[in-house]
Amino acid sequence: MRADLVEVHARLGRPLPAAPPELLVRTPSRSLGCFLTGTLNFRAIKARALMQLGYTDTVRKLAARQRQQGHEPGAASSRNHPGR
Repeated sequence: MRADLVEVHARLGRPLPAAPPELLVRTPSRSLGCFLTGTLNFRAIKARALMQLGYTDTVRKLAARQRQQGHEPGAASSRNHPGR
């Protein structure tokens, strides 16, 4: 992965960061269904519901993480998503 990062930054003409960015692994708060009813279900209503679940789960987990680190959650989210 480090070689890929170096290559991308070189191609973009950007300096390599001092430390690699933190990778946050997120998992859904509820089951998405089995392979056929979840993974292979491409109906629009299911896709919208899963995208909303992903967004909501991410916002909640990031806010909890900010609270644990002593930051005030929500300050940046209103700038990044006006009208929400």
